[in-house]
Amino acid sequence: MGCDFAVSKKDKANKTSFTIGGKCSENFIHVVDQRTGRWDTLEWINEMFAIQKRWNPAVFFVEDGVIWKSVSPTLYREMQVRDRWINCQPVLPTRDKATRGRPLQKHMRAGGMKFDKEGSWYPAYENELLRFTGYNESAADDQFDSTALLVKGFETMAELAEEDFLDEEQEWLQNNDP
Repeated sequence: MGCDFAVSKKDKANKTSFTIGGKCSENFIHVVDQRTGRWDTLEWINEMFAIQKRWNPAVFFVEDGVIWKSVSPTLYREMQVRDRWINCQPVLPTRDKATRGRPLQKHMRAGGMKFDKEGSWYPAYENELLRFTGYNESAADDQFDSTALLVKGFETMAELAEEDFLDEEQEWLQNNDP
């Protein structure tokens, strides 16, 4: 999951955005859910736990910066209290948005992205991604940022093999096939 945090609830302020996706054995990135809102810190922490419960992502890619450093202690404390653990991986930010979006742009141009186009979130998501250029200050760039962070996070992970997607029973059958 890619996370783009915002801490203001003002009408014109940035939104917090969570892009939930996965990478299949053919190395396509599938975006399956997108959530945005003008939430305070506890509201987006609650949203992270709701996403963990619903999708169980292996990694939450978060932008390493002032917001993350100030809020991570509260999130870690909540994990302990709730006895529900989230794997957060801080990713160093790139200042220039055009550069930040290059991995996403490469995947898009090569047809390496798939989307749940039936999701209620998809029309607004597609609209934002199509309008975002990276060269002007766009009022709506939060979903772009969280998706770009998701793709960048996948680029930092090891390549996935088909075996990575087997459950325990399938793996046992594969390893013990006479």
